[in-house]
This record gives sequence, C-alpha cells and structure tokens, in this order.
Amino acid sequence: SLATLDTIVPDKPAYVADESGHNAWVNSRALQAAGITAQSPDPEAGYYERDESGALTGRVFESAMNTFSDLFPPQDLATQNRGNLKFLRQATEEGVTTIGNAYTFSRHLASWQSLKRAGKLELHVVLFQDGNLGTSDLTPISDLLARYDDYDLPGPSGVKLAVDGAVES
Repeated sequence: SLATLDTIVPDKPAYVADESGHNAWVNSRALQAAGITAQSPDPEAGYYERDESGALTGRVFESAMNTFSDLFPPQDLATQNRGNLKFLRQATEEGVTTIGNAYTFSRHLASWQSLKRAGKLELHVVLFQDGNLGTSDLTPISDLLARYDDYDLPGPSGVKLAVDGAVES
C-alpha cells in the first residue's frame, strides 16, 4: 500500500514494478515528484488507482507507469549485465533452455548485445521490442528496423504491440 511504501522509503521517490510489467507501486514522494494528485486525469491506456474515497492508493497501471520513468536514473551497462547474468544463471540452474522478454525496452538492447558478443548466453534468448508503450501510438517501423541494424541481438526478431493490458486494467 501507499502507507507501507511511505514507511519503508519516506524521504525519496520509490517505484516497485510488479513482475507482470503491467502495474507498479509508488510512494507519496514519487507521486509528488511526478505532479500526480487525486485530481489528476488518468492517462490514455492506464490509470492511477484510487480508493472508494478517491484518494490515490499508490498503485499505477499500464501507461500510468510511464509517468514515473524520468524520476529514476537509468542503470548503466555494467549494472544491467550483472542483473541479466544473475537471472540467466538462475534460469539455467532450474533447467530453463529458452527465455523470452515480452517487452524489451530500447535502453536494454546494449546489455543483451554485449552478453551475446561475450559468449555469455548459455540458453536461447528471444527479445520482443517495444512496439508501443501502452498507448495507441505505435513505434514507427523504421525505428524498430533501425534497432535491428544497430544492435547484434540474440534470437529471432519480434515486436510486441500492447493491445490487451492486464486483468485489472
């Protein structure tokens, strides 16, 4: 809940994404930094959850998650690589032979390219690129094709277009 996250992280913005990628929890500092109040309109293809009284709960869905992306610095390549390698090791230890990322952001492509070039991908990796970011605005096909020209990515090419959302949406 908003109150719980405020207790854990009271002095700076906090954002905790759900593993589904369809919702996240934010604290009061994040809402304040993003300029979101109970009166803020919901974005297209997303919403800020409110309780029965209309107060924000701190839970945000779909494109409402994008509101907070500029509040936090991006991870550098070394940090991304460490996280991806830890995940890949755990998957391999469990006997997983193929993984797929259903919505790979362009800011993460360099990590997958570097792991591939370093020979550190011990299983099959399929990356679906972000064709739209939870809105009706599609990424131009020329931009998507350029990413495949600019990066040496593992696995077959793919693009995810979000038209379904989460059950809660």
